[in-house]
Formats: sequence, C-alpha cells, structure tokens
Amino acid sequence: MKWVRLWSDMPADAKWRVAAKRSKRPISEVIAVFTMMMIEGGKNGDGCIKGLRNDVIAETLEIPVTAVTALRNALRGLVTANGFLTGWDERQPNGIDRTNAERQRRFRAKKHGDGVTPLRPLRQPLRNTRSDQIRSDQIREEDSSRVSEDQVEKGIAAYNDLAHKVGLSTAKITKERRRLLAEAIASGQWEACLKAVEETPFLLGNTGGKWKATFPWLVENCAKVLSGEYRPFTSGADATETEIRDQLNKLRAAK
Repeated sequence: MKWVRLWSDMPADAKWRVAAKRSKRPISEVIAVFTMMMIEGGKNGDGCIKGLRNDVIAETLEIPVTAVTALRNALRGLVTANGFLTGWDERQPNGIDRTNAERQRRFRAKKHGDGVTPLRPLRQPLRNTRSDQIRSDQIREEDSSRVSEDQVEKGIAAYNDLAHKVGLSTAKITKERRRLLAEAIASGQWEACLKAVEETPFLLGNTGGKWKATFPWLVENCAKVLSGEYRPFTSGADATETEIRDQLNKLRAAK
C-alpha cells in the first residue's frame, strides 16, 4: 500500500478559500478534489496528475464534471503546475513507506519481549525549503505577470474607496507594493481581503487600540487576513483586554 503525506493544517489552508472563490464551489469540494490529486500523485510516485480524468473525479465525489473542471483550473498555480503537484519531491518520502517500516520494526521488537534495546527512528527525508520557496515565488510571479496595469489601478482604487469609507489611510504606492498587489489580484484574494477588512474591527482600529491596517501591510498579509487570523469581534466594546492583547501579539508576529 502506498501512502501520501498531508501537512498538519491542510484543511485550514488559505489556498482553499482562494480556489473556492475562483471556482465558485464550496471549500469542501476544493479539498476533496485536491485529495484525489494527492492520491493520483502518490500512485505515480512523482506527483504527476496528467492521467487523472475529470469524469472519474466527478463520479467518485458525486459532483458535476463542470464543477471538477472549474476546481482543477482554480487550483492551477496554487498547488499544481504543468500537470504535476508542486513541491512533491520535498514533501513526500522517496520509495519506501517509512512509517509502515518503522511500525513493523516496533512490532517485531515487542513480539520478542521486553528488554529489547529501543530502535532508533528512521531518519526522515529532509525538506528542501529553499527550492520549495523558489518554486512558489516563480508561480506567484507568473500569475502576477498576467495582471494588467488597469487591473492594478482598479485594485488601488478599490482600496482607496474602502479607506475613505472606514477611515483608513489612502494607498501610498511603490513598485514593490504594485507587485504584491498584482499577486493578490492574480490569486483572487484582493477583493475578498478588502471585504474581510471591512468586517474586521481589529483591522479598523475599533477594538481599543490605535493601530489600523494600511495598504502596504495588507498587500503583504492578505492571506493571513483571509485565514481569519484577525477574526472580528461583535463590537469594540465586547473585546476583552485578553482578546485585544492576543490580536496585538499576532500583529507583531506578522511584521
């Protein structure tokens, strides 16, 4: 039996929100289709999903083929590229099922009775975080290069409209901030991020603190805003001192 690995916070990954928004399908379907892709990549051993048919996914998950097509298109650039799952070699064990091998070793040791010298755990494969980051950066740059200047200007205007409405500072533009905004627009996050800001009192300075979200902070922390890291309180008066302190600690960690 072949196994594949999932990261511990996979169900809460902000990428699924982006894919759900792109495809206009529920997050549960996004995760289900991604899981099917992981299984296919594991069967092939190299993360290849070129042979995974949309009609097979649709039949297995009992959803329309058109929904599967939309979901796979939405996941392109987030977790797939050129028919492969990105970062496969860094995240998956190579060849032997190490978890099963270790389990068998421990079973044999236990079967032979107590007093057996504890076995050292098998060395886990090293994750090449640098190459993984480089690949992620390349994908983001490819996506952002498809965003026009007009789209970027509209993104800036949308922020400024929100800023005037809720009392934030207007956008101060630099070349780097334009690039980050283009990435957020390409990933489908920017519009949802602005909506989340409007619904999050902490980011508006309405929870007892002086700090407010700014344009440069938002383009750098868009995914964190969408993940619910700065979740809204029902009103500023309802925020306890502990809750405000927790939010401030999260903000410092994000900087």
